[in-house]
Amino acid sequence: MQSFATEFLTTTLLFVVVLSFIVFIHELGHFLPARYFGIKVDTFSIGFGKEIFGWTDSKGTRWKFSWIPLGGYVRFFGDTDAASTSVDKAISDEDKLKCLHYRSVKERMIVSVGGPAANYLLAIVLFFAVFFLSGQPEVSSKIDSFVENSPAKAAGLIVGDEIKSINGKAVTSFSDVLEAMGELKSAEVNVEVQREGSVHRYMFLANSVKAGDTERFILGIKTGRGAAFQIGSSLTSAVAYPFQISWATLLALKRMILKTSMDGLGGPIAMAKGIKTAASMGVMVVIFYAALISTSLGFFNLLPIPTLDGGHIVFYAIEAVRGKPVSEKIQEWAFMIGFGALILLFLFVTYKDVFFK
Repeated sequence: MQSFATEFLTTTLLFVVVLSFIVFIHELGHFLPARYFGIKVDTFSIGFGKEIFGWTDSKGTRWKFSWIPLGGYVRFFGDTDAASTSVDKAISDEDKLKCLHYRSVKERMIVSVGGPAANYLLAIVLFFAVFFLSGQPEVSSKIDSFVENSPAKAAGLIVGDEIKSINGKAVTSFSDVLEAMGELKSAEVNVEVQREGSVHRYMFLANSVKAGDTERFILGIKTGRGAAFQIGSSLTSAVAYPFQISWATLLALKRMILKTSMDGLGGPIAMAKGIKTAASMGVMVVIFYAALISTSLGFFNLLPIPTLDGGHIVFYAIEAVRGKPVSEKIQEWAFMIGFGALILLFLFVTYKDVFFK
């Protein structure tokens, strides 16, 4: 019982520290351009709810840590809520100069983009550290090994084969392989591989794996890790990796919407479980997992959902095209719907993380 309690507390603490750091970087991405443009920031909070402790800097910003460590926010001068969805109409003309709401579209856009951009920048730094110190993931479609009861191995594929196509769809990387397998409608698969300069074709049945109401098909293959430690190649891969992940996430969201399934979604509990698993595998895996979370946070906040940064960016873009902002009534309803949708999504993924393994 004591070991379980110790493990639980250690995992929780590690999760809170990692998530808080990533959230801090995200909010710093909003804070720094705001300060640069002379926009007053009233609050910089890590966590939600009642303040645990904090301090006020020389420019009047209250820096604080709050009780619920599942996010954070930067509250600008004049905002009536933490999501900057509305502004106090009683602000004087002089004070409007310090208010985000009354600044140019360009400045507001930069402040909104700053948060997700900071997450992508953090992910690049963390991925670079992992790639440079531990080697880079193998990005080719070459088979490194097989899992137990692999249908691909049973069909005649061997280690060293480079997969060139799956059911006629060309592949050049392992992520392409996963994407092609994700599009299968049945277990029957046609795989074309290159082996020592020759092309070989195989037809067999992939293994079927069910998760909830979704059926997936797998070949039962693995790729290895590269051993490149050069600064140049590590940096190139680190810059490309977050955007490759984001593109793969976008395609996964598309499949989820078309199949009306949320089996691929996970919430805070799923992240905590991931942190626990990563911690058991070493520091570099924790850093790699933190980079994945930072990438996901940046990507998620760019989605065009009201109350998220992406929602603000959409309204600013419309304002730039129209020459005037979207009506306050429309924005108010959009933000209410967006907030409600996020709350429902949070509750759903939490329920899913708790009751479905």
